[in-house]
Amino acid sequence: MVRSILAFCFFTLNLWGSPSLDQIKNEQDYILPEYTFRNGQKISNLKIHYATLGKPQKNKEGVITNAVLLLHWSGGSGADLLTERFMTELYAPGKPLDANHYYLIFPDSLGNGGSSKPSDGLRAQFPHYGYHDMVELQHLLITQELKVFHLKMIIGTSMGGMHTWLWTEKFPDFMDGAMPIVSLPKHIEGRNLIWRQAIAQAIKNDPEWKNGNYQRQPYSLTVTWPFAKMLLDGVPHLEKTVPDTSAAHQFINQAKDESKTIDANNLMYVLEASADYKPEDKLESIKAKVYALDFSDDQLDPPELGTLEDLIKRVKRGRATIQPGTPDSFGHMTMAHPELWAEHVSKFVQFVDQD
Repeated sequence: MVRSILAFCFFTLNLWGSPSLDQIKNEQDYILPEYTFRNGQKISNLKIHYATLGKPQKNKEGVITNAVLLLHWSGGSGADLLTERFMTELYAPGKPLDANHYYLIFPDSLGNGGSSKPSDGLRAQFPHYGYHDMVELQHLLITQELKVFHLKMIIGTSMGGMHTWLWTEKFPDFMDGAMPIVSLPKHIEGRNLIWRQAIAQAIKNDPEWKNGNYQRQPYSLTVTWPFAKMLLDGVPHLEKTVPDTSAAHQFINQAKDESKTIDANNLMYVLEASADYKPEDKLESIKAKVYALDFSDDQLDPPELGTLEDLIKRVKRGRATIQPGTPDSFGHMTMAHPELWAEHVSKFVQFVDQD
C-alpha cells in the first residue's frame, strides 16, 4: 500500500496547486545496523519506513518547532494516513493539520507496511516485539534520523492511539499535546482480547500453519476474517448495509478477499505485540495535554462501560470525547474516515495552543 514518491508528489501537486518541492519529502528508510529488543533478541539492519509532509520550521536556536507525529492502526502503514480522504480533511490549506504550517511525520511501525516484518524473510524467526519496542523505535526515528527533539503534537488511531498513550508516559516532556483516537489507556481485555486470541488460536491450530513456516497462507485466516471485520464495524452501520442474506454474503466474501492480502505471521506478531501494553499504571505522570476521542459504536472497547471517562480523570490536562455513532459511521473503523471526526482535530489543536 506504500505509495511511490512520484505518485505521492503528483497527487499532492494536483490537490494543493504547486507547493515548493522542498515541502514534499521523499519516502525514506531509517536503517539501524543492529537493534536489541526488550526481550534480548537482536536483529541486523532493522528498517523503519517513513514519509513526511510539509517543511520543518526552526527557532533561532535551530530547533524544529512544528513537528507532528501521526501513527497508524494495526496492520496498516503511514500510507493509510496519506490517502485523499486524509489529505483533504486534515492536511490541505486551512485544515487543522495544514502542511503549510506543520511538519507531518508518518512512520510505518515495526512489523507493518514498509518497515521490517516477519514476511520479509525471517518469518517465525523474526524477533518477538512489543508495543514498547515499537514506540522506542519511533522515538529513535524522530530523534536520530529526523533530528526532532520535541513534538508539537502526536495523533494516533487504534494501535497508533495506544502508542500515543505510551509516548505520553515514556517521554512526558517530548510533546505539547496528544490525541489518541479509538484507544483506551488500559491493558487489552474483553472483546478486544478475545478477538485477538480467537484469530491467533485459529491460525496456530491450522495444519497449514507449520509453526509459521507455511507454504501458503493458512485458510483459518480467511474464514475468521469476516468475524474480525464485523467487530471492527459499527452495529448501526451493519444494520443499514446488511439488510438481507445477499448483502451478508457480499460482506463475508469481501472480508475473505481482504484476508488474502494479509500475511499470517505479520498479523500474529502485531496482535501479540499488545501484550506489554498497560498504561493505566502511569496516567498521573502524563504532562502533555490529552484530547482522547472515541466512538460510541466501537465494539472492540465498548464506550458504554465508561472506561475512558473514568481513566481520563487521572490525566492532569486530559479531556475525553465520545462521538455518537450513526448508521453512516463505521464503528472502530470510523478512524479511517476523518471527514467524520476532523472537527475534533480542530478542537484538539486549539486546546494545545491555549495557554
